[in-house]
Amino acid sequence: MITTWKQRARRDGIVLKQFRLPMPAGDPARIVALFEQNITPRTKAILVSHVIFLTGQVMPVREIVALGRKRGIR
Repeated sequence: MITTWKQRARRDGIVLKQFRLPMPAGDPARIVALFEQNITPRTKAILVSHVIFLTGQVMPVREIVALGRKRGIR
C-alpha cells in the first residue's frame, strides 16, 4: 500500500506522512499516542497493518481506529 500512496502523492499531490514506531513497541498506549501526535487537521486516512511482519508485533488497531473515528478519519 505504501507504493500506492507514494504514487498518489506524485500524481495527485497528496501528502503522505510516515513515522517510525519504537521496536519493540511494547506499550500499546505509546503506539496510539504516536498516531495521535501525527494526526493533523488535514488527515483523511490512517493506514496501519494489524501485525508488523518483521517482528510479529500486534498493533492496537481497535484503539487506532477509535482515534480516527473520533476525528472523522477513515
